[in-house]
Amino acid sequence: MLKKPYFLLLIGVMFSLFIVACSETNEVQDEKEDVFEDVLIPDEENVPDTDAPEEESNMEEAASPGDEDLTAQLLEEDGVRGGQVYVDGDTVVATMMLEAELDQDSVTALAERYADQIKDEHADKKVNVQAIQDGENVANITLD
Repeated sequence: MLKKPYFLLLIGVMFSLFIVACSETNEVQDEKEDVFEDVLIPDEENVPDTDAPEEESNMEEAASPGDEDLTAQLLEEDGVRGGQVYVDGDTVVATMMLEAELDQDSVTALAERYADQIKDEHADKKVNVQAIQDGENVANITLD
């Protein structure tokens, strides 16, 4: 008979814990709902039109046919895996991705040659030539 009160007490404690645990979960859910009520939903007139055509990038607007010619010439060079010549504001930028086999003297000579050639064609602009080899910038030439 002594076991019955302990058993009822145990059931009462477990029931109380269950009620407390469930009530805390509801409070957490209520807090989450309150957070979402504070989120502002923008008016339709303030939402940017994602279907509208995007403006051309600065690179496309600024690139001239001479830049395309220089890019094509650059890509035909031995040891050049990729690259581009483009106008960025008042600066003409040439980037070149080079094969790992090129030695530093060849890299420097190639970068200097393109810097001089670009400066001849774009005398009124600054020139920046960057050469990348194995993920590292191995030449960075700037002419004002």
